[in-house]
Amino acid sequence: MKKRSALFKSLIFCSTFATLFFSSKVDGKQKMLICEVQSYTGKASSLREVKTQTWQLKVDFSKNSIEKYKYLGEKSYYSTYSIISSSVNKLIAYEVSSWEGISSLVLDWNTKQLSYVHHFLKPNRESLSLHYGFCRS
Repeated sequence: MKKRSALFKSLIFCSTFATLFFSSKVDGKQKMLICEVQSYTGKASSLREVKTQTWQLKVDFSKNSIEKYKYLGEKSYYSTYSIISSSVNKLIAYEVSSWEGISSLVLDWNTKQLSYVHHFLKPNRESLSLHYGFCRS
């Protein structure tokens, strides 16, 4: 348990340092994107495909954040990610969630291609979820 706590503290420190030191903005405004993503979940050795999901991303360069709204049927989910790197070509962000997991998101501005992974850190759960798709303005 102490190792996990130390790991989280180190991750947060390194991510905060990277955010402050390496981050550069594409521009000073917000961008809204709608993304259709294929989703997979399970253990690394046995992933299963789940229903295609629609995500809405609000990229806010002035706050160095991405707000993600995920719609699954009648339900919707909200998450906020910290941008650790942005350039003319790529955007990279992460989230350490309250339900014990780490997520990373990469968006290629040229192709609007989105890659996302969530690593669950709780035992007896799915070990990861992978999401891949394309976004449009």
